[in-house]
Amino acid sequence: MADAQPTPNPPLPDWEAFYGDYRKPGYVPGFEITTKLGGGAFGLVFRARKESIGKDYAIKFLKVEDAEVRRAVLSELEQVKYFAQVDHPNLVQIEDRGEVDGIPFLVMQFAGSETLRDRLPSEPGVPDAERRDELLRYFLQACRGVAALHERSLVHFDLKPANVFLKGPVARVGDYGLSKLVTHSRGSLTMGRGTPYYMAPEMLQRRGDQRSDVYSLGVMLYEILCGQLPFAGESEWEVLRKHEKEDPAWPEHLSPSDRAVLQRCLQKDPAARYQSVHDLITAMGAPAGVAAAAWEDVQSGQGAGAAGSMPPPPPGGQQDSAGRPAGEAGENPYDGLKNASREAYKHARQIARDAMANAKVLSEKATKTAREVMGETMRETRKQHRHQFAEWRAKRARRRAEQKARRDARMQQEGARRRSPWLWLLLLVPFGAVGVLVVGFLALAPQQPFADAPTYASSPVPTMPRRAGPAKVRTFPGKTADGQSLLFEQWTVPSRLFGQVSEGEPVWVRTFRRNQKLAAQQLNEHWYRLRNKAPYKASARKRNKPLPEFQLFRPDPKHLNDVRQLMSARQFEPEVANRIIDGAPHSLAVAAHELAKIHYRYPGDVEKAARLHRVLVKATGFDAIEFENGPRMSLKSIRERNQQLGDVWSWFLHEVALTDETWHTFVRLYDR
Repeated sequence: MADAQPTPNPPLPDWEAFYGDYRKPGYVPGFEITTKLGGGAFGLVFRARKESIGKDYAIKFLKVEDAEVRRAVLSELEQVKYFAQVDHPNLVQIEDRGEVDGIPFLVMQFAGSETLRDRLPSEPGVPDAERRDELLRYFLQACRGVAALHERSLVHFDLKPANVFLKGPVARVGDYGLSKLVTHSRGSLTMGRGTPYYMAPEMLQRRGDQRSDVYSLGVMLYEILCGQLPFAGESEWEVLRKHEKEDPAWPEHLSPSDRAVLQRCLQKDPAARYQSVHDLITAMGAPAGVAAAAWEDVQSGQGAGAAGSMPPPPPGGQQDSAGRPAGEAGENPYDGLKNASREAYKHARQIARDAMANAKVLSEKATKTAREVMGETMRETRKQHRHQFAEWRAKRARRRAEQKARRDARMQQEGARRRSPWLWLLLLVPFGAVGVLVVGFLALAPQQPFADAPTYASSPVPTMPRRAGPAKVRTFPGKTADGQSLLFEQWTVPSRLFGQVSEGEPVWVRTFRRNQKLAAQQLNEHWYRLRNKAPYKASARKRNKPLPEFQLFRPDPKHLNDVRQLMSARQFEPEVANRIIDGAPHSLAVAAHELAKIHYRYPGDVEKAARLHRVLVKATGFDAIEFENGPRMSLKSIRERNQQLGDVWSWFLHEVALTDETWHTFVRLYDR
């Protein structure tokens, strides 16, 4: 028998290529990645639009570096066909799977960017009645989704509020695509998973089944009802030890029924817990089916009692031999059922009509309010524009008046200087010819060179250097009128660059909304004009012409720490560079600002500048801005050619990322 061939190792992921290309249309075939939704130790999740139908999906790229774990994950992904068969309104539907640049990914239904974690109170405390009912409604929907997984022999093993996605009034359980497939004959784990604050005790022994999910749901219910987690500690191991050994505290505000449900869920022994999620839902007094009643109906008595109570007994407490409620003597119970159904149908129609009428009234009121707000905003905008135009006209008038006054004064001085010799001659005529000659010679002497002074007859008269015009300063608020944040707080433009630096949203951004091809042409034309003014070449920066100055808002400490960590590291760290690229464009503005502060006094300064320049080129794809660092160049030459490099990058980022919308439009237009 021939020896079995060894299983080849899967290709290693190329994360550097991923960060450079993932925003390109078609990087994932058929999809365009738009924004980042989140990420963790096991993967990155992005929002993507399907190009054929324009629908949004969520794509999770699995971040697994260890070769053995990676082989296990790829083997487990073969079971996606089982997960994709699960179709439940409270589960995030898995649509497809694939691999790009050696990185496996899952395509899932976009279930909203908000999770149950976002709705939980940030500070410990008992939630009010309205917040409690809302959280319990989402919790019951999550329980129904988990029950649907268990019905197909799938166990989640990582239930927590961050994995319950909210979109409107609907809650969906997600991140179950990598759960282990548990059959009836095998209930053990081969790869530990879970979050310590919500993990069942048996998970430490790498054992678990659907009752482990019941324990995690009990922790979530405890956090909803008590406003805090049952166990906390200074480390994850301390929290896991408390889950295994200690009992949680029971606040006094818990009702006996709520406490009974929580105690049953949080038992250390799996056999002492609810044996299924259906049992937990029933214990809370709510139906477990897909068409279950809303939590408000449950509270009002149409479904069941409050959490932990059982449905009330039938009226009268008596039943006949068939198990039906017994009525009065001689009354047919079926006739009563018919009358009740008829009355319910009649009232249901009336309720529906009232709801439609109320919805119409609310819609008209909302439309009226929106129109009023829009009209007020437009009036304020027009008023602001008129005020700015009036200020501009007043400044222009003052500037012209000052120029005219300086010109008139200069002409008067020149006229007086020309007339002065003749005035002297007219005054000295009565004193005789000798006096006239002497005074005339003295008056004309300043205009004639002395005999021993050098002559300028054969050389041009030296001219004074042209004085630069006044600087143009524009200050904008933190956000535009439509709520977009600006990249820079303030910028100063020299007079020679008037019209070359954008003062508002570029025209190609507005054109992009109706004609992408024309917008790309306008962007290229704008860059062509900038090449004549902006010193992209290192040799041009040697002249040290004045460039626009850009002032940052108070930078995000996270972006500032990443940039300084990249500069101070012993060698170039791709992971830190990728974090800076992910924070574009605001992190790139911080990088350009730090690049402009480098003085090139030591050899280490050159390496810092080279790293920042490399990150900026990789993030923008624009390599026309040169950085010179020859092995035979002196520090003085490097400083002369690269001293304004950070200012040039700030100018470039200002043109392509004035607002977040400008940056996203540039990323889509510029084919890198």
